[in-house]
Amino acid sequence: MSSIWRQPQKTDGGDAIKREVTMFNSVKHNGGEVVSGWNYASGNAKAPYKQYCYYGQPKPNGTLEQVSLGNDGKPAENNTLLPDFAMAFSKCVWWKGV
Repeated sequence: MSSIWRQPQKTDGGDAIKREVTMFNSVKHNGGEVVSGWNYASGNAKAPYKQYCYYGQPKPNGTLEQVSLGNDGKPAENNTLLPDFAMAFSKCVWWKGV
């Protein structure tokens, strides 16, 4: 089994491989989940450069319906697409620093 730490740092052509890291948090909500994502520039980054949150609900056909709840701690403008937007948004997990 290989580890990400043993993966090559460059492609065969010599180009540097950029590795970003995304951390997810999820909380159950009305038959689906509120998912928060924190994007880090690398595994060494101390803070995310971008955050987002959405509500996802599985559909019978196997797809996932998603509604954006917000970005970087601010509510989405399309907040009428989800009837209980305020409750769902309150379940978003925003990075507050260390």
